[in-house]
Amino acid sequence: QQKLAKIQNAAIKFIHQLHPDDEVAVLSFADDVRLQEDFTIDRDKNVYGIKKTRTGGWTVLYEAVWLALEEVLKPIRERKALVLFTDGVDTHSGKAAMNETLDLARESPATIYCVYYDTEFDPPAGSQPSITGSRFPPVILNPYPPSSPGEDAAAYQAGRAYLDGLADFSGGLVLDGMKNLDSAFAEIARELASQYSLGYYSSNSKQDGKFRKVQIKLNKPGLAARTKKGYYAKKD
Repeated sequence: QQKLAKIQNAAIKFIHQLHPDDEVAVLSFADDVRLQEDFTIDRDKNVYGIKKTRTGGWTVLYEAVWLALEEVLKPIRERKALVLFTDGVDTHSGKAAMNETLDLARESPATIYCVYYDTEFDPPAGSQPSITGSRFPPVILNPYPPSSPGEDAAAYQAGRAYLDGLADFSGGLVLDGMKNLDSAFAEIARELASQYSLGYYSSNSKQDGKFRKVQIKLNKPGLAARTKKGYYAKKD
C-alpha cells in the first residue's frame, strides 16, 4: 500500500508519453482480474482507471495475462501491446497456467513489455496488484504483487524467468522497475513509438498449424532487431 501511489503516478506519466491516438485500457489483478477502464484515448479516463487500482491479498498473474491477451486484446485488429507490471510470481491462479500463457504470448500478435518490480523482501502485508492496459495501441497491465506464505527465493527466480519468456516470445522487453520506475516506463513509450511492421509471403504453402520460425538480420552496424520468434501457420 505504501508503494501504490508511486506506482500509479509512474503509470500516469507513462500514458501521457504515448501518442494521442493510442487507446489505453486499464486492468487490475489481485484476488481476481478487473477491467478498471476500457479502451479510450481520453487520458482523464485513463488516469481515473489507474487511480481506481487497489491492493489485495493474492496475485492471479496467469489469469490476468490470459484474459489480457485472449479477451481484451485479441479482438483488436490494430497493432497492440501489453505492458505488465509485476514481480512475476503467481500465488492464486486456478483458471490459467504458466505454460498456457507462454503459448499465448508466442501466438498473439501483441508485444509484451514487462516492468519487473521485485517484492521478495517486502513485508507480507495484504498488498496487491493493479494493471494498466492499452491498445497500441498499448495495453498495460499494472499489478502490485504481495508477499504471501510459501514464497521463497526460487519462486521469485522462476517469476523473473517467466517474464523473460513472455517478452522473448512476443518480441518485447523486460525492464528493471526497481532502479528507476519512471525511466522503465519511458523506455517502453519510446519503443512503442518506434516499431516497424514487416511482412513476407512464405514459400511453405502447407497449412499444418505448425510453428514457423522467423529471424530478422540487420546489415548495419550498431543496430539490433527485437522481434517475435515466429508464428503458427493456419491449420486446414
